[in-house]
Amino acid sequence: MCDYSLWGHESRQAKKGDLLVTSVLGGHTVGLVSPDKPNVAVCLLSGTRLQIRGSVPEQLAGQYHVSPGDYAVFGQSELSKSHRDGLVFDIHPAGPLILFQDILEGLQLEVISIPASKTPAEEPARARSLELETA
Repeated sequence: MCDYSLWGHESRQAKKGDLLVTSVLGGHTVGLVSPDKPNVAVCLLSGTRLQIRGSVPEQLAGQYHVSPGDYAVFGQSELSKSHRDGLVFDIHPAGPLILFQDILEGLQLEVISIPASKTPAEEPARARSLELETA
């Protein structure tokens, strides 16, 4: 999804194969955009897998030892309502979640895979169908 702070912006869902870049939107929030539409926030589902394309900002490389070609999974922190979107890199599988606010601008990422989404209404129906199958 997108940070609460991006809800006022035009947005779209990410697609497999998208090339995205971190960018400042609305003057204060770092989010993901497509290079060809820099004013449109691109929203991800938790669990979306990404790969770094291009160079890595010095701060990210130095502090977290992230390199071009590394993989990450998108996630969200519940600690803040305004800035909660970030990445967990494969080289740090147990964390930390690095918020986009801390990654800053210019990190290029390719969407490798997107998890199947389920609406809350689908969950009880699926659970009920599993109950019927095992009865």
